[in-house]
Amino acid sequence: MATHPVAVLSGNMFASVGSDRGTGDYVVGMIPPVDTWGKEFVTVPLTKHTAGDIFRVIAARDNTQVNITNENTKTLNAAEFSELDVPSDEYRHVASSEPILLVQYSKTGSIDQTETDPFMMVIPPVTQFDTEYTFATVDLLSDRTEPTHHINLVVSSQKKSGLRLDGVQLPSNTVWHDVPGTDYAVAQLDIPAGTHTVRHLSPIVTVGLFSYGFVYPESYGYPGGLRLSRIAASCSTTTPVPADRVDNDCDGRVDEELLNGIDDDGDGLIDEDVANSNCAGNRDQYRTCLQNRCRNLLP
Repeated sequence: MATHPVAVLSGNMFASVGSDRGTGDYVVGMIPPVDTWGKEFVTVPLTKHTAGDIFRVIAARDNTQVNITNENTKTLNAAEFSELDVPSDEYRHVASSEPILLVQYSKTGSIDQTETDPFMMVIPPVTQFDTEYTFATVDLLSDRTEPTHHINLVVSSQKKSGLRLDGVQLPSNTVWHDVPGTDYAVAQLDIPAGTHTVRHLSPIVTVGLFSYGFVYPESYGYPGGLRLSRIAASCSTTTPVPADRVDNDCDGRVDEELLNGIDDDGDGLIDEDVANSNCAGNRDQYRTCLQNRCRNLLP
């Protein structure tokens, strides 16, 4: 608890993940506020790795039931955690009875001869996915290998065609994998160094985005963006303002309707929690649109 806003970072000065030998590095991530934690997640493996990834689940409240694809139900109390080693060819669904935090760890490279250091990456719940992102790769230096940069995407399997990377459709050879027991599909893409955008044509279709990269002997990874709506806090219904990132109808979702007089999400309510149209146009128009939105969010 704090009397004024604070940021919390967690990590380790030198971590070897998945092995007590081989490469290690400083791993760190910014921890989102507990009232923004969620109850549903999708795990996606990291490309190039073959020895799987470590996922850690941390509970915010006592008696939290956690269900993960192909695993027995786990019960955690507040501040307790559980770790899971997920193979590199598996995609898991994580659901809990109370809000949790999910963190993904890239393993020490000596395990699968990728020769890269580990990193940690906070995985946003699906309710905190956004509809558009602007993100940048990280400069990686090495005199032995060329850096590679990648993204993982998560979206409804029925909405894949509306995704745009840097304003164009995804490559026709993009490989999609369905997440068992869900409506989600995931893809891994290689991208060049630089700044990029990902968005969906529909302003009410949300997407998960994770950006990461490798070079000998370094690596990086971070969520390409996320909402920080207070979905785990106590809720009272409020009058909707377009794209206010508030759960106006207390259904655990944010900005899920268009302002069109239609029940877009099929919950029997109309225009109860509405989104803005996505920013579009050329790079300058897109930048101006985002700047205006940021100004509108200021108190």
